[in-house]
Amino acid sequence: MMRPNMRLNRMLLTLVPLALAVPVFGPAGCVDPGRRTAPGRTASTQPSREEVLKGTETIVLRVVAYYQPPFRWITSADKTRIHGLVIGALYLEGPNRKGVFGNGIIHAKLYLRERDTPKAGDSYRLIKSWDFTPEDMYFWRTKKPTVQGNGYLLVLDWSDLDVDLGGREIRITIGYERSDGIHVPPSTKDLLVPGKGS
Repeated sequence: MMRPNMRLNRMLLTLVPLALAVPVFGPAGCVDPGRRTAPGRTASTQPSREEVLKGTETIVLRVVAYYQPPFRWITSADKTRIHGLVIGALYLEGPNRKGVFGNGIIHAKLYLRERDTPKAGDSYRLIKSWDFTPEDMYFWRTKKPTVQGNGYLLVLDWSDLDVDLGGREIRITIGYERSDGIHVPPSTKDLLVPGKGS
């Protein structure tokens, strides 16, 4: 599995404080499905599971993802391809309809719209999925709650895919599996990936 490059790490370290400063959206996230630490951190600095789960909530009722700024595309080092995106605000709504830090698993999926087919739900093919544990998301939490509660910044990196998505239509779904086994319906967003020269 490909590891995030230095350029991606620098970009994320810049985006995190910017995202936390946005009033509509304050968050945190993860870099790739195999990475267990935030950029700039090592496994030795990771908190214990007890610390991670302190103050978390089991009852999550809805997933809300915002794709307006600080939403960003992630480009390759030579800027020729899009290989990921940063969702600047992700909320797991708890019993009081405010964002909470969950103790379950965030499931994100990337679908590609097949060419020459009607734009319908069954015309999208799953090409990538991510599973984010509470430990993965720990360093990507909001430092302070916003009017919508606590949230995360979420990074989806598909640089390991051998396909250029430039100019293609994709669908992102972000669901949640509670620690009691209940699956919360996903948030869904259709996007057009910028092509070369756009």
